[in-house]
Amino acid sequence: MTGAPIQDRRDKMFARARLGLFIVALAPLTAFGALLGYKFNLWPVNFALDLLTLKVALGLAVPGVLGAVYAAAAGLTERRYAGSIALAAVVLSALTLTGFGWNFLLERDAGGGADVSTNAADPPYFSERVMAERTKYQAAPVPAKADAAGCDVAFLPTQVAPGVVAYGLDKTGFRAPGVGVGGGSGTGFTFWYNRPYDAVVRVRPGRTDVRVTARDPRHDRGQACRLTRRLVSAMTP
Repeated sequence: MTGAPIQDRRDKMFARARLGLFIVALAPLTAFGALLGYKFNLWPVNFALDLLTLKVALGLAVPGVLGAVYAAAAGLTERRYAGSIALAAVVLSALTLTGFGWNFLLERDAGGGADVSTNAADPPYFSERVMAERTKYQAAPVPAKADAAGCDVAFLPTQVAPGVVAYGLDKTGFRAPGVGVGGGSGTGFTFWYNRPYDAVVRVRPGRTDVRVTARDPRHDRGQACRLTRRLVSAMTP
């Protein structure tokens, strides 16, 4: 008769660990579903990123921590039967919190806006081809002046060769359909949400300037600044 109560206790701990894991998984599953829906054009980026990921999924991460604690308690009681599930719940919760924490740090430390240049007063301007593509995308107009506030990046005090411009654009992830002695331009996309960024390099005697502008300026989180720094670094001798 003693075997039945022990088995019942083990079953209860196993069920509790699974419930805790399910609660933990709600946040990452919501974020993944938001991204998947965006990839299949079920909803726009604002709905996927602003609402589902940064609000709903972030809100679910809080009870996810409680779910991890609940699963851990069950795992400690019955390590042999519920320990692996409890461990998975704790690890998944930690990864979820790390992801949102990393996003928070990016937003806090973001430098500049979604339009960054090494010459804010007289930034390089995009070609007619790029401007036509931006118009088709219904991107925000490119202002005459760029935003360099908070983004510490300097121009290159040299006249960069066309090959170096092409190399820098390609290494930074920008497609470069046309590069000449006066510079070049290209378009790149972010990894997760395929958000487009346009980059232009302007070469003058004794000076090379760079400009990176998002077509979708929302929630840039310093991406334009980071891309500008990488592009300048890639072209630096």
